[in-house]
Amino acid sequence: MGERGVARMQFKVVVITSHFLRDFSEDLFAQLDADCVTQIVEYRSFGQILGLYRRYEAETDAFMISGSAALATLTKQLPEGHKPVYSYHTSDTSFYHAIARVLVEHRDLDPDRVLLDFSIPMGRLVSVGEFVRSMDMKSLGKMVNGWLGDSSVADIECVEDEVLDECTRLYRAGEVDYVLCSFSSIVPALEERGVPFAFLYPDREQVAFQLRELRSQLQIEQLRQSLPAAIAIAPREGGVGQGQTTFASAVRHVLKDMAIASEMVKEDDICSVGVTHRTVMGATDQMGADAISAALEKGFGINAAVGYGVGKDPTEANRHAVDALRESRRSTGSFVLDENECLRGPLGAGRFMDVDQKVTDRVRDIAKECHLSTLTIQKLRSILWQTGSSEVTTGDLAEHLGVTTRNANRILRGLESGGVAEVTHSRTTKTKGRPVKVYRLRLD
Repeated sequence: MGERGVARMQFKVVVITSHFLRDFSEDLFAQLDADCVTQIVEYRSFGQILGLYRRYEAETDAFMISGSAALATLTKQLPEGHKPVYSYHTSDTSFYHAIARVLVEHRDLDPDRVLLDFSIPMGRLVSVGEFVRSMDMKSLGKMVNGWLGDSSVADIECVEDEVLDECTRLYRAGEVDYVLCSFSSIVPALEERGVPFAFLYPDREQVAFQLRELRSQLQIEQLRQSLPAAIAIAPREGGVGQGQTTFASAVRHVLKDMAIASEMVKEDDICSVGVTHRTVMGATDQMGADAISAALEKGFGINAAVGYGVGKDPTEANRHAVDALRESRRSTGSFVLDENECLRGPLGAGRFMDVDQKVTDRVRDIAKECHLSTLTIQKLRSILWQTGSSEVTTGDLAEHLGVTTRNANRILRGLESGGVAEVTHSRTTKTKGRPVKVYRLRLD
């Protein structure tokens, strides 16, 4: 199924493409000096793409997928830490060449009656004439990326039928004479309906560049998997019952079941073990969950906090694990502090916080004025970025930070006193009680 062997590296890339582009993609990837194994698989509609990813995820190192809309359909449904996914598509240069080729081959065409089909779902029909007169690839790309970013998976999965029907309607109504098509999955239907079109094929040089970039990323990730790492585990307050199994022996049992064979060290109430980054990724399911705390809870009824640390050397990895454990104990869930000083977590939560530990002057100034830690300010900035809103309530803050309502109120009072938070309005709740205050934060 479209596989080719390699002499040096054994990375495997699964190429997901439409039925129409299957043969083209087979030929294209066969011609490239990829230094990896490629396998072509096809979909008939965007709704099948996630299933293909899951089917091949365990046996491949990365994916390439034809088209930015198909890529968005997939990545919007994938958890943190998913396999690398790149799209391959036409380049800017090839886009201009395609326009020129159509107008040269069909000299009687009016550019204002040649439709760019990918403009249809954006709610603004763009013709080749309008593009040439008043737009450029940057502005057009901004429109497309804005639409993809704002659209839900359901919206994108329906876009093929929407584009096909609108192209057909506009042509039959005499409003357009020709379509520049970017959705390969609708090409057969356009042919059946007699709509004149030219397809924007992926560009060979662009695909070769993307494949080389993907391979470099895989090589870097392979090296990163061997970085020193550590895991620090401790019981939460009241987290160990009165059973016969001690905390340390329970941890040893769980680590043994998970084939983590490194020697465990116990200091005070903290059990720690030295591992590699690869082991951390396995224990956290690619940073999507925490198998260790789950196993301690299920097997021994122990509520444990876990911190994962990755470092450039074992000493740094241990320090990062302890810092991540400290964050886990003061919050809920487990955390990872990586070699770039980036704190991630809580693992397994629907909302994933990613906090850069490198403190800027602005963060330091806010923390000082509000009498809060720089880490708290960084977390709050991460929450605002994550939610896309500068407004929060006490309940919102407590939920996102994994703290009590009392602590959330304390943080908001500190932000108010520092002049970076103000009450803007009140919000009624579904349950009985007073309306809750809504605060606007200014942390930039």
